[in-house]
Amino acid sequence: MLFIPHLSIFLIYLLYILIGASIIQEIESNKVDNGSLIKSLLEERERLLIKIIEKREIFDLQQYTKYVYKHLRQYEEEIKSKLLNFQENSSLDFSKFLFFITTTLTTIGKN
Repeated sequence: MLFIPHLSIFLIYLLYILIGASIIQEIESNKVDNGSLIKSLLEERERLLIKIIEKREIFDLQQYTKYVYKHLRQYEEEIKSKLLNFQENSSLDFSKFLFFITTTLTTIGKN
């Protein structure tokens, strides 16, 4: 019976840590730096447009339409792969936030 107060304090502390980690995860997940991703996608789009414009006078209309369609599909696939890589590389998982909040709470105290 003496362990019940200690167990309840531990469970409250654990709940406090989990809530803190989830709050920090929510705050930090909104601040993911996707500027490099946007810049990369804009460069890809620019390259695609240059390719399409350069080939405009070379092909007749049917060949040009096929060419544009093919390169648009390639561009879409590149965008999909870059987005997947970006999502896989973003290392914002709950365990890191849990470690952060636990470390912060255990180092706060009087000297």
